[in-house]
Amino acid sequence: MSQVGIVSRLSTHGGVTFTVNTAVTDVALILTGSPDLSVNGTIMNLQQGDNCTIEGFSLQLPYQFGQGKFDVNVDGDPAFFQLGWRDNAGNNGSVNEVGDTGLINIPDPNYWYETETFLPQPATVADKWHLEIIGLGGWVSQIYAPAVLDQEELHAAIHLRIRHTLPLIA
Repeated sequence: MSQVGIVSRLSTHGGVTFTVNTAVTDVALILTGSPDLSVNGTIMNLQQGDNCTIEGFSLQLPYQFGQGKFDVNVDGDPAFFQLGWRDNAGNNGSVNEVGDTGLINIPDPNYWYETETFLPQPATVADKWHLEIIGLGGWVSQIYAPAVLDQEELHAAIHLRIRHTLPLIA
């Protein structure tokens, strides 16, 4: 079925990292702040009244990491990320309508997962609004990690593909 709309690919640029440690089997993904999902590093906003659908997502780890194993988070739940929103008036909140009360499970890194989830506009949005990552949980395997990378901080990225009816605006 052909759907009408604009398709945009949003990504985090920074804010999702892990530190290589060859002395352990797994290290945690670290979320610093609430990284915005942006287009080429520029925050682009959805407009008030836009109809938005999340079409897919991916967690991209550097080459070689997570290929053999990507583990659950500390509580034994699947690895996840959580979406939030922020508007230009400073209002913000979590996007609870997607995933499990806003938590989107990541079965494996470096794979693209398709979904078809309507993303309602937050009720309290003042004008334009954008998406951000407000939660993250998961462990990256350190088995076969190159010794030359020991104690190096590496970056990961979360990608989100959305379909929307109005153009993104700065």
